[in-house]
Amino acid sequence: MTHEQFKDGLAELGLSYTLAAPLFGYNGIHGRDQVFKMGKGTRPIDNARERLMSAYLAGYRPDDWPVDE
Repeated sequence: MTHEQFKDGLAELGLSYTLAAPLFGYNGIHGRDQVFKMGKGTRPIDNARERLMSAYLAGYRPDDWPVDE
């Protein structure tokens, strides 16, 4: 998965970097930055996060998926 595909996937899912961070296993104050870097291309997208993105794009939603209110 390219960085552009990752970034496009976030947009397709309607996820900001902040909302996506915990879904990809990043917590704490720097979580958003890690997801941003994957979309920008300054952090590699590892196999686990690529598989998660593919599952999310295929319709999988974990219990902690952000809900619009």
